[in-house]
Amino acid sequence: MSCQHQLSKWRLDDSGLQHRPDRRVVVRTALGAGAAMAGLFTPGAAHALTPEKLPATLVGAISPRKGVVPWDDLATVEAPIGQKPQFSAAVTKLNGRAVVIEGHMMVLDDDNPINRFLLTAYQAHCPYCMPGGFASIVAIHADHPVPVTDKPLTMRGTLRLLADGKSQLFYQLDKAALV
Repeated sequence: MSCQHQLSKWRLDDSGLQHRPDRRVVVRTALGAGAAMAGLFTPGAAHALTPEKLPATLVGAISPRKGVVPWDDLATVEAPIGQKPQFSAAVTKLNGRAVVIEGHMMVLDDDNPINRFLLTAYQAHCPYCMPGGFASIVAIHADHPVPVTDKPLTMRGTLRLLADGKSQLFYQLDKAALV
């Protein structure tokens, strides 16, 4: 599956997520976002929104619920550059098991409904600025097409840890279905 548009080229397949952004668009977007942010906040307000003090709900974080794998658990993965990822014991126990994950849909294709997409811990406002990095993304491989939405989704499927080091992603949900 692949997606091309004016901003970049995305491809999600069994080897993982691959992305090639248009550098000119990235620079223009960064400059525009910086100028917009500078005009929105007074110096005191900007200081109050440092990454350490930024409310998780401001970036679309989903509150933990019983029976749903917490994104905080998935974020415990350690992946030094050039090495295979190391998962916590709690996450390793979930490998190959049916789990429920709740997150935001990030599409890579123009189709609707779709079988393959990304589920993210935070709502993606920009494809270049994903808070949380790759530990906050799960590749979804759904059995049946899922309608595209900007509302949070709850998905059930078999969690697979991508520990081979070939993929940029760490997690995949196979045989996924909407709950």
